Amino acid sequence: QAIQLDPTLSESKNQLAVVLLKSRRCAEAEDLLLEVKKDIFYRTPEFAEHNLALALDCQGKGPEAVSILEELVLKRPMFCLGYLTLADVSARSAKPQACIDACEGFFTNCAENEEIKDQISSEHIAMCYLKKGMAHAAMGDVESARASFKRCQTSGTFGQECRRSLNLLPP
Repeated sequence: QAIQLDPTLSESKNQLAVVLLKSRRCAEAEDLLLEVKKDIFYRTPEFAEHNLALALDCQGKGPEAVSILEELVLKRPMFCLGYLTLADVSARSAKPQACIDACEGFFTNCAENEEIKDQISSEHIAMCYLKKGMAHAAMGDVESARASFKRCQTSGTFGQECRRSLNLLPP
């Protein structure tokens, strides 16, 4: 309704795109988000770019989504959600180095950043260690994979998966 009243409202378009993504109407979300990206006055373009990457990934365009997210975190190094999504999308897109780089960026710019580290959940940190370990394992770097899995094996949500992955590594 807000968009019908004022079709220039980029915030409403971005929010509608999120609803469309949850409904798996990804191409429609992409169209809306491309409009939002053109709005030079939109206050939080990083969210539109992030959601655009999700819309592309939803349509099976993972490598394009990875590229958008890599550019996004390069422009906005403290956009923590961008790193987490990049790790997730790059893992699904069989781009292990991009996944590792995303988690390293997340650790450096978010989890270890004195200004914002209190706002970072231990679950997000553990998730990144799990994804990073899996990426290292996919690249054949068993020792780096082992080190990553050890860092998350005691976390609540991801601990069991980290322990299982650790046990699957060769000695």
